[in-house]
Amino acid sequence: MNPSILVKPLLVVGQKVLLSVLSEKVLKWGFFKLARWITASKKTPHTSEFVDLVEEQYNEQSNRVQTK
Repeated sequence: MNPSILVKPLLVVGQKVLLSVLSEKVLKWGFFKLARWITASKKTPHTSEFVDLVEEQYNEQSNRVQTK
């Protein structure tokens, strides 16, 4: 049996998993960076508190999904 038959599909799957994880982190970073930039221009502290709360909830949900 040729080992490349097993290695090539494993590399493809590994690459797809890595790209999906990295893209989620980049999207999360971009979303919250934009949200903080927008709320920084507002005069009320409630908008910043809201973004903090949303990010905290997102992180908690993300941690629950990863531990399962």
